[in-house]
Amino acid sequence: VCTLQAAFTVSEAYEIKKHLKEWSESERDYFKFVNTGTIDPYVCLWGSKQTTYLKTKYAKPIIPTNSVKKYFPRRYKRTKSPKIIISGMRHFEAFYDEDGNCVPGKSTVVVLPVEGKTSAQFLLGLLNSCIPKFFFKECYGALAMDGGITFTHNNCGEIPIPKRLGKSQSKIERVVDRILAAKRRDTVADTSALERELDELVCALYGLTAAEKSIVQAKTAK
Repeated sequence: VCTLQAAFTVSEAYEIKKHLKEWSESERDYFKFVNTGTIDPYVCLWGSKQTTYLKTKYAKPIIPTNSVKKYFPRRYKRTKSPKIIISGMRHFEAFYDEDGNCVPGKSTVVVLPVEGKTSAQFLLGLLNSCIPKFFFKECYGALAMDGGITFTHNNCGEIPIPKRLGKSQSKIERVVDRILAAKRRDTVADTSALERELDELVCALYGLTAAEKSIVQAKTAK
């Protein structure tokens, strides 16, 4: 239903640093640079939260479009495509780069929905639900460093996704659309009620009993 990729190789990550710069009003053609620290559920915090990359801090980091095209040609098409970007460390959170405006940093995972298989909204809702959080705590919790887990395209690919989605997919999409609409109006909008509704739908999709659902929610409560 989707393709998962590492954002960049280690060598590319250091090469990116050479092309990172602060945004200024004179900049016209660029991609926003986003890493784990500037990702919240459903929201990109670029410009509202400081970005730290390889020990350098940026307020609004960008990479000129021509630089991506010239020095990272293999990544250019993906960069300008709609994609989901997942934080790579500590908290499992994802947002949808619908307009293809962002370059994902080294410590992130890129999800590319497969056209005709399932929608980005459904995948976004699933990824931000309690199920992946429970999965990682149960499977990788023992490997956590400083209370956090490192997420890669390999272990993210292990998240089980039901093969039969039925009407659940459209129900989840509608809730996600409402969350996204609220976040567009105000990035700090309280969507907790909608997120709880989403968790209920996702748990039902996986066929969890009431007891199983209680265990999942207890172990993933903030």
